[in-house]
This record gives sequence, structure tokens and C-alpha cells, in this order.
Amino acid sequence: MARGRRRPLALLPRLLRSLVEGPVTRDYGFAEHPRPEPNYRGLHRVDPSRCIGCSLCALECPSGAIQMVPLPGSGAARGRPRRVPVIRYELCMFCYHCVDVCPRGAYVVSNAPPPPTAEPEELVGRPIGVEEGRGGGREALQGRSGGDRAPPHGG
Repeated sequence: MARGRRRPLALLPRLLRSLVEGPVTRDYGFAEHPRPEPNYRGLHRVDPSRCIGCSLCALECPSGAIQMVPLPGSGAARGRPRRVPVIRYELCMFCYHCVDVCPRGAYVVSNAPPPPTAEPEELVGRPIGVEEGRGGGREALQGRSGGDRAPPHGG
């Protein structure tokens, strides 16, 4: 048989077995799964009461997943709102570099995995205590306001 060619019926036994035994995949998000290990790098969020808005996390993020956005309801008296990081988990590689470089320790970490979703817009790490729709609008809270997004390294 020539190199790179496969027999067309080679997978037939495996196909028939999967039809009888059922699918191999799990119902992720619907079935009960074991909890992650305690040192698993899961979702992380910013505590705005500790964040000073220095943008160091956004500048150092290797995947460009962090964007500084205006904190809803802040800075109205001075005319310039305070900025806090918003994490786009669909871009995040969970290296926790942002956690390490934060000079104030403003990141709250957990071992919770990202929820299953078909919509990347739902994978947004908003600052703690800031809910979608509470001032600033959906775009600001999702990090789509065109703020100080750092480009990925090497680009």
C-alpha cells in the first residue's frame, strides 16, 4: 500500500462499536464532573477597591486578554473615570502573570474553570462588585470601549 493512503474500511469496526456503546464524549457543563485540583489556575477577577489602575497587568499580558476600561460610576467629579482591568477569558491563557505583576495584589484567584458557552462575549471577567448593566453600559464592562488594550508580545 502506498505511503499516506489508508484503507477506507479500517475505521469501520470502531464506528460500529461507538454506535453500540454510545458517544465517548461527556456532557460538559451538564453532567457532574470532578472538582479541579486546588492549585488549578482558574478564573481570576480584580478587586476594584485594591486596584490603582496602573495598567501594568494589561501591558504585561502575553495574550492581550486584559483591557483597561472606565469603572462605572467613578470619577464623575474629576471628569476622568477611574480605569480597571477587564479580562477576556476567551483570549486568556491563564498564566497568572497579571496576578504576579500586580503591585497591590488586586487579583482574586480561584480554581473554578470557565463555564461552557458558545458565546465568547460571555467569557468576561468583570471587576468584583461590578455587574453588567450597572452604569457604563455593556460595552464598557465587556472591555470593548477601545481603551488601553495592550497588543500581544511580538506583534
